[in-house]
Amino acid sequence: MALSKANPSGWVMLESIVGDLVETPDDRLRQARENLRNTPILVDEPVYDAYAFERARIRSRKNATVNYYVIDKPGRTYFKSTFDVEEERSFTVAYNLHPEDRNFGENIASTQSESDVVDWEEAPVEVRLSEIMAHYERNRGGEKPLPSEAALRGEMVKDKNRAIASAKAETYTASAPGDPRFDHVVVVQMPGGGLGTGFYISPNVVMTNWHVVEGGNFVELTLFDGRESFGKVIAKDARLDLALIRVEARGKPVALYDRSDLPIGSELEIIGHPRGLTFTFTRGVVSAVRPGRSVNIPGAADVLLVQTDAAISPGNSGGPWFVDDKVVAVTSFMNGAEHSQNLNFGIHYGEVREFLQENLPAS
Repeated sequence: MALSKANPSGWVMLESIVGDLVETPDDRLRQARENLRNTPILVDEPVYDAYAFERARIRSRKNATVNYYVIDKPGRTYFKSTFDVEEERSFTVAYNLHPEDRNFGENIASTQSESDVVDWEEAPVEVRLSEIMAHYERNRGGEKPLPSEAALRGEMVKDKNRAIASAKAETYTASAPGDPRFDHVVVVQMPGGGLGTGFYISPNVVMTNWHVVEGGNFVELTLFDGRESFGKVIAKDARLDLALIRVEARGKPVALYDRSDLPIGSELEIIGHPRGLTFTFTRGVVSAVRPGRSVNIPGAADVLLVQTDAAISPGNSGGPWFVDDKVVAVTSFMNGAEHSQNLNFGIHYGEVREFLQENLPAS
């Protein structure tokens, strides 16, 4: 260090500099306290550890039998045949994959879930029109004279019912032993899509709602035993919300309630297909019998209605309400206004009887 004129020895300055460079215990304590103040209580840093998850290889296969008709209208012939198709698909399903895995997105993107497998297995087998026509070209030559439309529909229904019966023999289902009321009820395929309910009012006539078959002349139906049929609408009344369908497959007709008095509080039971859940059974009581507005024609004459707290939903329309084994009403509508609960209405059996006398006199 050079000596200056102001400080010829230079020692005082050196001592001062050395003193500044020496860290004392107090300095270390102050620094430690500062570090402690600046250290968060919780360390927000993920800590990862190795773990194992599994990838299962699943090969799924589904089969179907295709029944088809080729109709040559100009030639007045038709051809029918069957062939089998098969679809197969492989899946990789991940098990025990941790949601906090840092590579979760990458791992899940390369695998499927069990629900993906189930969805694929339950989806219909796809059959291309080109496959049908190719099979027809290979097997043509057995054409038959084209019958009437009704006869052809009947043959198609019989073929379909044979296939349904064969499949049903290998399927586990629920049943209603000892309750013949289910045999009265059918599923009505609505012309615009969706399901309605109907029931046999005579051996070959089904009753349902006007709003179920509105705008349609022909409808398809399914019976409780799984058989399928078709029918033609033969009578409608928009004010009453009632309609009649003459059906190709005969069934067991209901009996209408035959007393003039329907006691309030009587237990009743409803069969229908709410939200597509076919042949659902619900129970409630006769809440009231009262005249009410026509659900289809505002301003028309009132309709006599039965009110109940039994559950109904879209799909129940046209279904029967039973007190014991007698029908007291036909499902028509529900009051879905806000804060309303269990306010459901059916067409009174008296209105049903008059409608039948006008449109089906033999009933």
